[in-house]
Amino acid sequence: MSAASRGARALARSLRQPTRVQTRRYASHGDSHGHGGSSGSAYDAPSGATGSESFGPGFYVAVAAIPLFYISYQLASDPGNFMDKFVSGFSTQEVKRDNDRNNVHAAMLQQLIDDKFILKTTPRGEGGPPIRFIEGLNGGSQLNVSASAGATDLSALIKHQLEEREKREQERMSEQNTKYASRGGIAESTGVV
Repeated sequence: MSAASRGARALARSLRQPTRVQTRRYASHGDSHGHGGSSGSAYDAPSGATGSESFGPGFYVAVAAIPLFYISYQLASDPGNFMDKFVSGFSTQEVKRDNDRNNVHAAMLQQLIDDKFILKTTPRGEGGPPIRFIEGLNGGSQLNVSASAGATDLSALIKHQLEEREKREQERMSEQNTKYASRGGIAESTGVV
């Protein structure tokens, strides 16, 4: 026999032994079994006398629970009770809030689609899309006010910026033309005449 099985059998034997638990004694239990002496407790009542064995708190809780459960069942089974109305009030508010949020979101998406369509179909010149109100580009947060914001005439600045942009564009085009010409053009490099 191995040591492990011997240990398991010893453990099983010790678990088989009944646990020694003191059972509850009532006041009337006193001297009927020959326990003598009196220490003044309910267990040591004088022989022949019965002690006061009152109901415990568990009994009173159980008795009080019966009408409480009956009342709560009656309230829960009534379809028009105040609790049902209270809970459904919150759910209808939540549904209304969700519907309002969805409507606002759908309107925003529709406006976005319309704006994209307008921007894609707007005719563009060399300077980009037409701007009807150039001062609108200067509008922004009041916390970050640019130096040119206000009623200042910006026509000279706008003219200067447009000239600078055209000048840069001309330089870029001439640079590309010189690179193209230095490579001999596409027709000569591919051999097609």
